[in-house]
Amino acid sequence: LHAIHLHRVFQREEGLIDSSTSSCAPTVQEYIFRSSRVIFPEQRNVHGKLFGGFVMSEGQSLAQYTATFFAMGKPIVSMGIDEAIFLQPVALGDMVTFTARLVHATATTCRVNVTVEVRDPAAPSRVPVRPNRLVFVFGGDFSDRPQVIPETYQEILMHVDARRRHAVEGPWDEEVQGILQELASSTQ
Repeated sequence: LHAIHLHRVFQREEGLIDSSTSSCAPTVQEYIFRSSRVIFPEQRNVHGKLFGGFVMSEGQSLAQYTATFFAMGKPIVSMGIDEAIFLQPVALGDMVTFTARLVHATATTCRVNVTVEVRDPAAPSRVPVRPNRLVFVFGGDFSDRPQVIPETYQEILMHVDARRRHAVEGPWDEEVQGILQELASSTQ
């Protein structure tokens, strides 16, 4: 990963990267999507804060969009969630920004990290310090897609964590292919 990153930096500095050619591996930056919401009373839980299911649903929708964009419209299937960390409660009236990043991909899976930043409209200049985080796993045929290259330190950390999770937890190619075949046969 380090060698690929250094090669990418060299290509950029020397002006060798041409965005019109597809020979260069895409970066995480090319697969970042955002969505923002204002929290209304109907989305609250019994404690008067944002219902966690709303965060999961919005995060999953944006992650699925990101994975579908990476798959270039091919069928994908949601395989699960690696992680859901809620560090900061969300109050009514807060503005919430979901940011989805495709951080790792193999021939059959991809992992999308979704950060959820909470902004208080009463203090819009205050930067969120502890964003909530979700990591979703999708299965599909990504065999014709190139490896996604992280460029920033934060992206490298997310990529390394996703790669480690894939190696330890899967899902493995056979599992994903079996699910995709089952899905294809049920739609025929």
